[in-house]
Amino acid sequence: MYGSLIVQRHSVMQTVHKAKRHSPECAVSALGLFIAHRLLPDISPGLDPASPPLDRLEKAVVTYVLFATTCNELAPDKAIVETRNLLDALANHGQTTLSSKATHAAQTLIWKAAGNSGSEASEAAEGWYRTLWHPVFDNAGQMNKAKIARWVINRLRCV
Repeated sequence: MYGSLIVQRHSVMQTVHKAKRHSPECAVSALGLFIAHRLLPDISPGLDPASPPLDRLEKAVVTYVLFATTCNELAPDKAIVETRNLLDALANHGQTTLSSKATHAAQTLIWKAAGNSGSEASEAAEGWYRTLWHPVFDNAGQMNKAKIARWVINRLRCV
């Protein structure tokens, strides 16, 4: 009984943050499952952008990107694939884009991960840069889109 009282005092997100300290890979997986099986079903295509369910979903997605991009225990290629799978699930569910605020936060984290992947020509960096082009990030500002486009052009020149 005492244990259930403690769990009820903490939100799922707080619990996932605590779990990350012990097993980051498990926390990333748990958060992905929470988003896919609990938060996404609450979202309908015509939902008001300011609604609490959509806000919770966006916060969880940004947290997922944070965990995936900073988890040293998770191989970069696996983190990229799992992040893309989550973004695909969002797009396939009818949530075609994130808000500009959530897009900016997620893209900033991904851009930082790409820069931390060693050389900009590495496969991990390229994978993260390609993730920035996902359709759920269509609300990105023109500056971000131009920055990504310049990277792609420079990358094509090197090939």
